[in-house]
Amino acid sequence: MSGDFYLKSIIMDRHTIQNDLARLYNELAKVKEMTNKQVCKVYQVNYKREAIALIQDEISSLEKELEETTFDYTDEELEDERQAICMVQGLSRF
Repeated sequence: MSGDFYLKSIIMDRHTIQNDLARLYNELAKVKEMTNKQVCKVYQVNYKREAIALIQDEISSLEKELEETTFDYTDEELEDERQAICMVQGLSRF
């Protein structure tokens, strides 16, 4: 059961990260269209490039985090592994 919870939390985390990335990409596009003065006022920075750099850094950080939550197993391999663990422990899988 705890394995299922862990898997669900990873999936939720991936979903959250993907949503945050989409939001940041949209925000970055909007910032690039704004004037320097508008960006400075909204983001409280001295230069537009500072706001762009901050957003790009956040995007890089989230992309790295998303990469870390990616599995190297296919669904079939993962199921085979679960079955093997249950068999070793003498548990019924279903």
